[in-house]
Amino acid sequence: MSRLDSSWHGAHYLSAVGPSTVSYHLMQVMNEEMPDYTIRYVFLNGNGDSREASDDFLERLAGQKEKVETVIMLDILGTGDGPLYVRTKGMKSYPVLERAPFAELEVRSLASSPGDAYDEAGIPYLMLSDSLEGNWHVFTEKDTFERLSEDGLTGAVDWMHDWLTD
Repeated sequence: MSRLDSSWHGAHYLSAVGPSTVSYHLMQVMNEEMPDYTIRYVFLNGNGDSREASDDFLERLAGQKEKVETVIMLDILGTGDGPLYVRTKGMKSYPVLERAPFAELEVRSLASSPGDAYDEAGIPYLMLSDSLEGNWHVFTEKDTFERLSEDGLTGAVDWMHDWLTD
């Protein structure tokens, strides 16, 4: 999942534009792939944190027959500021984190988020990021298009592609 939202604070380049760009380009590179599982690309829309759209998506998941293995929210992604890392509620470990390429990523703590509801529903919820500093820059004058890098965006797309085709 990624957010396509904005607010009175601006376009949210770090938390919406970068991650949604990664999602879009991932769909393009995955177009020719034929995985044995279903991949859903979800763009959340809303004002601010897209909480309402995320809750609606979770409600839809509860009504389907297929089991959902993992939900990954792309967040503060595409900066190239540092290595990819994941955040989970309370640094919780899930089976997916024990397999490549996740096993190489650092797990950090996730504060309260829309992921709380996913956790309560028994669906692993991870946030994938590449900038610790970017978390402090959301909603500030440093939340700019220039903070995104082609290498950061491409690296995230390549990493996601490798995971989904492994």
